[in-house]
Amino acid sequence: MIRANGKTYEVPLSNRVIMGFDQVHKVLPIEKDFLRYCEEHAKNMYSYNISGFNAMLDIHILKEKLAELVEHFQRVKVRNQQCIIYLESAHYISSAIRDYTYSMLASSIDILGMNEEELVNLTSELEKEVDVEDLHSVLNGVESLLNKYPIRGIVVHSKDYSLYFGEDIPGLNLEMGMTLGNLMSATKARMGVPGTIKECKETLDLPLSEIGMAYASELEKIEIEDKKVILVPSRYMETPKSTIGLGDTFVAGMQIGFIQ
Repeated sequence: MIRANGKTYEVPLSNRVIMGFDQVHKVLPIEKDFLRYCEEHAKNMYSYNISGFNAMLDIHILKEKLAELVEHFQRVKVRNQQCIIYLESAHYISSAIRDYTYSMLASSIDILGMNEEELVNLTSELEKEVDVEDLHSVLNGVESLLNKYPIRGIVVHSKDYSLYFGEDIPGLNLEMGMTLGNLMSATKARMGVPGTIKECKETLDLPLSEIGMAYASELEKIEIEDKKVILVPSRYMETPKSTIGLGDTFVAGMQIGFIQ
């Protein structure tokens, strides 16, 4: 039940409410010392995760920040071409902010990550209707995004599977990264908090998603030229304790696949 301004709203099925009141990320402060540290130690970095643009509203502030970051990411890449720059999507308050962010960063990042809802939302603006219950539709939707944004690859994660679609990037064990991302996020869903190694092992007792398994079998029969496609079924549970932060937890596990 949500009570606001003298009214009461009943939410029939929900486990969270997101209030879009964020004064910090609207201006996205960037510490110069942090950027300098990353550039000086770029050779020691396997991956570089970025996010936090989704709460911004002022396109002029965004342009200023992205101009600075694009130059920064280029300096990191000059020092370490193998460092994977990973942008995790989110619910954007402004579609104009999102589109400008992706367009500006497409040439700098290697992989764009998102969940199924974000895939549907992004592709709908390309006049592509994605049916998440149809693997062919999901693959076509991801391919349409790659055609718009020249990114090396896209990762889609859901309660049933994780999927990589894109370039075959040498030196990366993407299947292991997605497997561990699935396992860590399933453990957090099961417990409500991040799990230890022991608790992650206990999550292995859960069955694999039937939908994810069906998609994996179906993918074996689909031929896709010039693209690497990997699908890893998730551990499935009917009643997760919490779904907050599962995307971030998945991304954390995904990084292990970037270690070379």
